[in-house]
Amino acid sequence: MKPRMNSLVLIIFLNLFLSLSSCTAQEDRGIHQDDLAIPAENLPEAKTDPWVTESQGNQMSGVVRTIFQSTAGDFWFGTQSGLFRHNGKSLVNFDIRDSYGDTAVPRAIAEDEKGNVWFGTDERLTRYDGEYFKTYTKEDGLIGGNIWGLFVDSKGLLWISSYDGLCYFDGKAFTRFDVPPSTKKDPTRGVSGPNLVWGFTEDSKGNFWLSTEGNLYRYDGTDLKRIPIMEEESDTFVYGILEDLQGNFWFGTSQKGLIHYDGKTFTNITQQYGLSGIELGGGYEDSQGNIWFASEGVGVYRFDGSSFTSFSESDGLISHGIHCVLEDSQGRIWFGGWAGVSRYDGESMVNVTRDGPW
Repeated sequence: MKPRMNSLVLIIFLNLFLSLSSCTAQEDRGIHQDDLAIPAENLPEAKTDPWVTESQGNQMSGVVRTIFQSTAGDFWFGTQSGLFRHNGKSLVNFDIRDSYGDTAVPRAIAEDEKGNVWFGTDERLTRYDGEYFKTYTKEDGLIGGNIWGLFVDSKGLLWISSYDGLCYFDGKAFTRFDVPPSTKKDPTRGVSGPNLVWGFTEDSKGNFWLSTEGNLYRYDGTDLKRIPIMEEESDTFVYGILEDLQGNFWFGTSQKGLIHYDGKTFTNITQQYGLSGIELGGGYEDSQGNIWFASEGVGVYRFDGSSFTSFSESDGLISHGIHCVLEDSQGRIWFGGWAGVSRYDGESMVNVTRDGPW
């Protein structure tokens, strides 16, 4: 069974928080990881030619926002340097441009039931059918082009979270899904908006969970209900949502750490286990039942059901600023973030550059 992850968020938080914040090196430069207004000169690829082997160790990119493996086995990388695909033989850069002629930055990737791969960028939605790329914009009914998350539900609908709100696509038309505008604003985020849905997932019972600035909701198909997550909600901003295979929920927040929900009680796991960092990603569950979380300035944590193990730069992780986590068809765990890509085979961590090892 293919492990489940929160595509919207981990592709939001593991893309945002995960888009979210930077490791110590970035903090020293005063750069916030989810701030799109990062000066170009601060991006590694702006300083040197990324295609030259001697430049930046020939990394995939200075910032890798999302990693995805299609059912065909291709690896897709959404980076600050554009879109990359490795098909098992070679690495190809698809130079998708925005309306200004600049390289589009894919922040979210998903695959539908027909095998089409979708990419959400800073201006539009793009579909790849294996041969052609087709773009969708507001003129096609898309609610907004500033896309942060994609998710395909059990009915085959593609959900799109943009700065302007949430909508879904049935293959023919886009339909807006109304969520109450948030009146709160997370002061730690470089990107913040009243209509932006950060976290989104469908649980095993068919309910939809979604989070906005400071609010958590559950939709049962009829009613959208706000769920109080903690007593002190003024600064409880949820960016990652994961339901594990046991039916428990994990919420990654920006200022309260990691919160666990067993269906009855919300528990702050960060406080309970003494984890470092208050900003944690929503999580990714691998095929062995381990759950991976990214923690600002720390790296990643692995929870095996009873204890946490941390992985940092000293263990070979590419950086402390991790955006995304993925398990591939071989059971290897991939991490993308600031500085490039790392892969863990259960014993050792390797840096995967443009030349591999694949």
